[in-house]
Amino acid sequence: MDRQHGIMADSAPVALDAVAGSHAWRGARAWHWQMLALAVLVGLLAIGLRVLPDRQRIAIRGFEQYPMPHVCALRTWLGLKCPACGLTRSMVYLAHADVSASVQAHRFGWLIALLIAAQVPYRLLSLRRVDRPLLGSRPSTILGLALVGLFVSNWIVDLIFFPVAADPTAKPNTVQLTLSRSGRTIKLPPPFVGEGWGGGANGHG
Repeated sequence: MDRQHGIMADSAPVALDAVAGSHAWRGARAWHWQMLALAVLVGLLAIGLRVLPDRQRIAIRGFEQYPMPHVCALRTWLGLKCPACGLTRSMVYLAHADVSASVQAHRFGWLIALLIAAQVPYRLLSLRRVDRPLLGSRPSTILGLALVGLFVSNWIVDLIFFPVAADPTAKPNTVQLTLSRSGRTIKLPPPFVGEGWGGGANGHG
């Protein structure tokens, strides 16, 4: 009886390990599929988008009269570029073989495009050997930290040597205040006047 209990006790951890391993395998496989789909989607979007003649906003090809809204809150509200400003335009230019314009939009757009393109073969290979990862967590972490450091350093260089200039032709938004007693309306300018105000063209990624 004790021997039987011993066998059952020994087999229980093995069964639990098998279940945990199965869940981890399915989770890793799903993650590779998601990243592969995302990489393909980004590539298709880069091909399907177009940078407008102002070289600042983007739109879907064939629908240039409907430019996409500005997405950089830092640039819209403070007139400052964020580390990723110009990255979208850079990859769109690169997808249409305009390398010079790509580098002008963002110095490292080509690097992100290369990493995204590399996801396709990497994820396909990883799906064939889910139980044997091609890269461990440590190299991925080092690569992520290196990219963050590179982008932040590039951002600081831009802030110091290439600050965003205010657009003198842009019409800043106004805030209307109505005094309840007198009924008088006062128009106030925004607290920060920069390129992002009044639909400025430089708020896109």
